[in-house]
Amino acid sequence: EARRQAAAARPPGEDDLDYSPTEGTTARNLVLETQRGTIIDYLDHLEKQLEKHIIHRNLVCSEHRSKLQYERNSRPLSCLREIDFSENGGMDNFDQVQSEYWDSEQYTLMMAIISFLQVDAWNKTKGLLEEGDEVTVNGELAGEPIDKESFWAVVKKYSKDGDNETVTVEDADGKLHTLPRSLLRLRTRHTICIGHLSDDKKHDRFAMQHYTEEELQWVEEYMNTHFKNDI
Repeated sequence: EARRQAAAARPPGEDDLDYSPTEGTTARNLVLETQRGTIIDYLDHLEKQLEKHIIHRNLVCSEHRSKLQYERNSRPLSCLREIDFSENGGMDNFDQVQSEYWDSEQYTLMMAIISFLQVDAWNKTKGLLEEGDEVTVNGELAGEPIDKESFWAVVKKYSKDGDNETVTVEDADGKLHTLPRSLLRLRTRHTICIGHLSDDKKHDRFAMQHYTEEELQWVEEYMNTHFKNDI
């Protein structure tokens, strides 16, 4: 609370305004609009709506492609962190008296999802690969300069004849490749989900900074305990 009061003493910018879930309620309600006219009127109206939708759809698709490219080309010793504030929720008391119905307390929830590739699995040059496993073909060992000839693929078949291990994989274009196991880096991803809970109902950058600082300290301790090679 002291951190918040100190931060709040600074003049906020436009991006520091408190978030209120009651603002912009028209954007959160589904409204049924009825119009009458000819088929031409309908098509004219639909065209205007589609112009807005195409821009939105292009943005969503671009974000999806970017995220997919990152997930397929990321390397160990780096992590992906996705955060978002959820809607404020009410805290209900199981044994409420009548007056408590008119004095509802709320909480703020910020979720964080952290994921990273595990070094030990990535650096293996031999061993079983299951169908459906994601791999990087011609991938360098963790910490080495990235091999620009490497590419993402999915395991379709693993076979072993004595000491020889071969794997058939399918790349992003659907092309099949049969390669020695030693050329494949297994992409084993570990994911951590963290929830930050508060009763102050604040959605601002000061809250986000506080949650982030607390979270990173915990994540560092967690990884030093369970994933020393990945930090």
